Amino acid sequence: MPPKVSTLTAEASTEDRQRAADILQNAFANDVAMLDMAGGDPALANLFYGAWVNAALLEGTVDVVYVDEGSTTQPAFQGVAIWFGPGVEMLGSERQLRAGWNDVSQRFPLELSNWWKNEFPPQLTVCENFTGNVHTSGWYLALLAVDPDHQHKGLGAALLQHGFARVDGDQVPAVLECEPWNKEFYARFGCEVKGSLQVRGPTKTWSSSALRREPRSPIARAL
Repeated sequence: MPPKVSTLTAEASTEDRQRAADILQNAFANDVAMLDMAGGDPALANLFYGAWVNAALLEGTVDVVYVDEGSTTQPAFQGVAIWFGPGVEMLGSERQLRAGWNDVSQRFPLELSNWWKNEFPPQLTVCENFTGNVHTSGWYLALLAVDPDHQHKGLGAALLQHGFARVDGDQVPAVLECEPWNKEFYARFGCEVKGSLQVRGPTKTWSSSALRREPRSPIARAL
């Protein structure tokens, strides 16, 4: 059966919120960048991802994907994508911050807290400049992950196709950042690398590429 994508609402259950955070944590368990940004602490990382999920449920979009194997009830989802649309900045409002980020950031060690406040913003600005400063006028893909037990089954592709259909409907660009090993995956969907940066993390350094995808017209999508 082909994967099915749906969108969680702001009334999403505690179980669905936790499952989304767990999928993100499991998928990025060995990712140097995400581990460093979350302080390298698994317990803190789960709260970290949960805060992003909650923020997107309030002012962004959380898509989830699952495989329908013919059961009478909808199965648990196995992948998640977090988007922020035109006019909305990720973690850019008090409402989003109060949904979990303030709580988790208070648990950050001093070095990590200082990095998020002082060193991360200018590096993010560099990536935004690479893609034409459309993070808040277009769609921004903040995170996309598939549970490791369900990877290489087309679930990530289904999430992207669903999200980019929304982007094309708005006729605005989409932007994202990824590590070099993942660029080819996004290139399959029309994303182009506009620049790369050696990010100075709290304790490590990693490469990040800024990608942009132009909207496709209804005619182009039909071809």
